[in-house]
Amino acid sequence: MAGIGLVVAACGTASNNGNGTALSPNQILRVNINTEPNSLDPGQEQYSYEGSVGATISQALLKVKSDLSDVQGGAAQSWDTSSDGKTWTFHLRQNAKWSDGKPVKGQDFVYAWQRI
Repeated sequence: MAGIGLVVAACGTASNNGNGTALSPNQILRVNINTEPNSLDPGQEQYSYEGSVGATISQALLKVKSDLSDVQGGAAQSWDTSSDGKTWTFHLRQNAKWSDGKPVKGQDFVYAWQRI
């Protein structure tokens, strides 16, 4: 999994982000973990606990449905597959942003796959 990510918003009282989701004004996520990961770089994660932390702060193009029956969109709003099944085109959510507020671009995912 290429864990390219979008920071998860922390719970709390806050303003609305335009999608009906209340966001914490300071956007801090606090998680209690037993072992500190060696890296938050998805390309450097080696252990399951590092992957768990990465999955908490990052989002892949697709994610497994809770009933494990299929996949659903993560960072991808939708996707198309060519008739031969060799080319997949992902359409990113318009509101996808990095933790610094910059928009997520398709090139970000291309870079991540090439890096891996």
